[in-house]
Amino acid sequence: MKEITFDGEMPFPNLNAKIYREIYSIEVWLRRILYAALVAQHGNKWFDAIPSEVSAELKKKLAMSKGKIFLDCGTSSNAIWLTTFEELRRLLTISDTWTVVEELTDYKKDSFSHQTDAIREIRNAVGHNRAATKDTFVNFHRIADDIKEGIEIFKKFIFHDIDAQLKHVVPPDDNIIDIVPGYFRRKCYEIYEKQFSGMPWLGESKYYYTIFSMSAHLQGRKVDIRELLKAYKKYGDVIMACMIDIEEDGYTIIWPKNASQDLHLGIIDTFFNTEDYVLTDKEYSAQGVKYVCDPKIWFHYSHGK
Repeated sequence: MKEITFDGEMPFPNLNAKIYREIYSIEVWLRRILYAALVAQHGNKWFDAIPSEVSAELKKKLAMSKGKIFLDCGTSSNAIWLTTFEELRRLLTISDTWTVVEELTDYKKDSFSHQTDAIREIRNAVGHNRAATKDTFVNFHRIADDIKEGIEIFKKFIFHDIDAQLKHVVPPDDNIIDIVPGYFRRKCYEIYEKQFSGMPWLGESKYYYTIFSMSAHLQGRKVDIRELLKAYKKYGDVIMACMIDIEEDGYTIIWPKNASQDLHLGIIDTFFNTEDYVLTDKEYSAQGVKYVCDPKIWFHYSHGK
């Protein structure tokens, strides 16, 4: 790879683009980890857990972002995606939040603080017109590789460990005490009766519930991301993610167990009311960047990559 290419008369340091692309991915995952930790602890009241001096700034940013819609670039009503990198670091390492972050990633706090501080410095350098060299690139990877290890642990937990706990639906059982599994089973049995093929699955882990649908895969179609986001817009403060399997075209709705009963049942009802309507023949790359890159949409490979 050439270190420099020319854009007209302007020399461009190519490693800047390469480093920033990797930082983009790391930063998105750190925002997801923070959001996962906050909703795990506080459900749909997660914003109230943010320190007041930070939440005040985020409220201002949310208000200002509404006036910038003419720019037509990715915006989000989720305040986590409006934090600066320094605010993101701070929120991840607050004692209350860190307990769950550490559990989900196996990060060690002192090392994580030093590593993210170094990434912030490199991020600011390449983002503010200072040319990165090969040494910059090597030093960046020494730091980033450690951060990526924690991200991989988080991904394994979210994409695979929860899947391993998926429970196939059986006919409703009046002895089931837990409201959510019981309600889900009754809805499944009403709709599918004894046709278990293609039936959705309910998953449960320490912090989250998940519903998994194979409707797009079974019909040879794709998930319509715009319609999926529209269907669950009402639950934007509690839905952690809509996860889409790139290989199998299944999708999973994941939300925190400590949400209210009304929210649990509303999400389940929304799932069954929309499962067959959030499908399309469009490839994901053709569905629009503002939908495909929405913070709620998490793509993954079912068999890893």
